[in-house]
Amino acid sequence: SSTRKAIALKSDLAEAHYYLGNILIDLGKLKEAELCYRKTIKFNPEFGEAHLNLGIILRNQGKFKESDNECQLAYKLNPKDLFYYLNMNLFLSPIPLNKEQIDEERTEFINQISIIKKENTLIYKGGIINPNIFLLAYHNYSNDKLLISKLGNALSNKDGIVNNSFNKEKLIKDRLKRNNIRIGIFCDYLCNSSISSYFGNIIEDIAKSDLEVIIFRTQNAREDIKTQTIDSLASEVIKVPNSIKAASNLIINKCIDILIYPEIGMSHLTYLLALSRLALIQVLLHGHPNTSGLNEIDYFISCANYETKNSEKCYSERLIKLSRIPADYDFPTYKESKYSISNLNLPKGSLLLGIAHSPFKFHPDYDFILDKILEEIPNAYLFYANSKKAYQTNQLKYRWGKYTKLILKRTIFSPRLEFEDYLKIVRNLDFILDPFYFGMGSTFYEAMACNIPVVTMPTNHIKSRFGFAAYKQMGINNAPIASSPDEYISICKKLAFNKDYREHIKSQINKNSRLHLFNDKNIHKEYIEFFRESVNAAEKNKLLPTNWNPTLKI
Repeated sequence: SSTRKAIALKSDLAEAHYYLGNILIDLGKLKEAELCYRKTIKFNPEFGEAHLNLGIILRNQGKFKESDNECQLAYKLNPKDLFYYLNMNLFLSPIPLNKEQIDEERTEFINQISIIKKENTLIYKGGIINPNIFLLAYHNYSNDKLLISKLGNALSNKDGIVNNSFNKEKLIKDRLKRNNIRIGIFCDYLCNSSISSYFGNIIEDIAKSDLEVIIFRTQNAREDIKTQTIDSLASEVIKVPNSIKAASNLIINKCIDILIYPEIGMSHLTYLLALSRLALIQVLLHGHPNTSGLNEIDYFISCANYETKNSEKCYSERLIKLSRIPADYDFPTYKESKYSISNLNLPKGSLLLGIAHSPFKFHPDYDFILDKILEEIPNAYLFYANSKKAYQTNQLKYRWGKYTKLILKRTIFSPRLEFEDYLKIVRNLDFILDPFYFGMGSTFYEAMACNIPVVTMPTNHIKSRFGFAAYKQMGINNAPIASSPDEYISICKKLAFNKDYREHIKSQINKNSRLHLFNDKNIHKEYIEFFRESVNAAEKNKLLPTNWNPTLKI
């Protein structure tokens, strides 16, 4: 209201329109924010930040050519500024048209990293850099660690990004005074999100133990009832400033023994802070299941069924395998839904297969599998829930229309639904398809809560192995787990045409998921054992051995 008053007093004040645009972004009102940035530029065409923010909004609308023009204008107004250079040049398409486009963009990504490292005239002058590493995990490449490590190394060599003031001896002296382990958790997603669904209960249980827990988040992090519950159990909650230097100094001054990042890649400031040593031990969880590629992250918490015998080569961190899935996911509770399945207008005798996944999970290779499934099961239809970002759904439709024969004709594109209505549809699905090569997370839990089989195909990387790990943990006999694309299609046909098999899987899920998948109220004890032993090792300047396992038998 104060900013709007400033505009009312002086309608051509560019700065007021710019700051109002920033506020509207925080409120999720992107269309209004776009208008504010356009007005900013109208009154001050040399306002670089406005051009950049407008470019980012246009990119999120799928207007890539116009977005690129705005980002280039921003960089021309701020030459040699690393902040603007990265936002202009490190770009990956969320919905690539084909594998060739993925190859080209990754090649350009590597080229840009080399330029950033070699170009000494590129200077970091401030601002929260977008490293744009999130989408790398969806490409089905084995060199993610190499790319991310190269980027981390290039950025670490720029003055003003890495904080080198951590003092290990000082921290250990502080520990001796308080005689307890202090855990720091940096996360912007401890709210109604998949991150808090995986780890929220674990954080609460750790906070109830004799360990001290401090929560860190950025100024713009979303908060809700779940946030309040977690915060109420923490010893302290800190909103860090939107400055790498100020935020990193604040964390260092809190003398954190173990700093946990539930994800790296979803939050820009999280990634930038992870370039520095801010705590005695730094740990990454699988909120975004990919390596950080960073030298300063010591451990990655996983489990045996998430990994294979060769998994260590995928991580820059020391891999820690807990005895089972390292999450405590509540069995979903929901209100009764009045939604009618008849709204889907399915032909009589149809089978309904779920593909309600984020649009960027659909790798171009997987399109042809979906097409083949529809060809082999003539009465099958796909259920897809539209993305929050309309342009991503539209781009996916364009790709399917251009390269496949049946997907557009046999897919029901549903608008966004209330959770209760969505679950009612899930309960009426015949089965769900787990996409190649980045599989389901929360959607798998929701399927299990509704007793709906999921067809999955694990690869050698954690990002595709959740369904596999969950089935193994539940002890599902003859589970719909494929070892090849052909077997994946074959299992789909078996579930479609063999009702006894489908009902057998559903019956096992109904019984075993309640016992062995949801509400794991003991897994936090394995975390605590890891915390204690890793601190003991760190005080001796060591990491835990590669074959470390929790000794607790729970």
